[in-house]
Amino acid sequence: MGCNQPIARTYFEVGGKPFCEECREAVARAFQGGSRIARFFSALLLGLIAAIVCAAGWYLVVKLTGYSIGLVAIVVGALVGFAVRKGARGRGGWPYQGMAIILTYLAIAASYVPDIIKTVEKGEAGRQSALVNSDKQRSRITILRDGTVKLNDKESSPEETVKELERLKSASGFVMYYREGRRELRPPASADIIGNKWGQLNLPVVNCSDSDCRSVDNALISFGNATFIRKLYFVIFALLFAVRIPFLSLESNAMGLLIIGFALWEAWKINKRPIINITGPHMFAPGAAMPTARIAGPAPSSTGSATP
Repeated sequence: MGCNQPIARTYFEVGGKPFCEECREAVARAFQGGSRIARFFSALLLGLIAAIVCAAGWYLVVKLTGYSIGLVAIVVGALVGFAVRKGARGRGGWPYQGMAIILTYLAIAASYVPDIIKTVEKGEAGRQSALVNSDKQRSRITILRDGTVKLNDKESSPEETVKELERLKSASGFVMYYREGRRELRPPASADIIGNKWGQLNLPVVNCSDSDCRSVDNALISFGNATFIRKLYFVIFALLFAVRIPFLSLESNAMGLLIIGFALWEAWKINKRPIINITGPHMFAPGAAMPTARIAGPAPSSTGSATP
């Protein structure tokens, strides 16, 4: 941007380069005014999008190569930092630096989330298998498509089944549960009544793949089969846990922490508030060549040092 016109005898210097008065004022207007709130949320939105894309890209790198390449973190810091700076219209400053650091760290921590999910799924499958192979008291509950309840192969009412759940709780037992058409149909009222009750009792439940409970249906406890709300809840929980992982083994992860530090510094550095030295107005000496005005950077004030 620049008028490319010869400067008259009066000119300004911005960052050591000549500006005509109109160009200096144009740059000042570009870096003054506007909505701070709009800039903040624009920076947050672009930074968040960049963080999500970077986390997904890192996950693909790990999945395709089998290795978590730590130096990718520095790239993440740069990309998130530039996204925040673009959303902030280049203003910079500590609010945007802090935002860039937080989003960068969350993007890095998100790379641990898939492993956390797999670990939880494996642990839940092991818990169900341990219950089935234990000598704890258990009751088989089957709910048919029409809502009919069977308790240990005998037809029962939701009220009678609730009493059995209370008895199992007092005996430290568990439930073996099967619902016909579970993957295709919404739960009938009887299933809601019984499910709410064992939830209140915090009673262990083993999901069966058949009405006789001859095998455990581990697919039902997988992340892929969860509802959208449960997926979102679990991802948030996993991310909150993931932010602690780099600090759980400080001695063995010193290099990893150093790389993360470089990534955060990159995001911080990119969003520093630019400082531009402005002097003027100046007068050309008689007979001196008059340069062409070209805008070299933002200028919010007319004299001295300033920050846009």
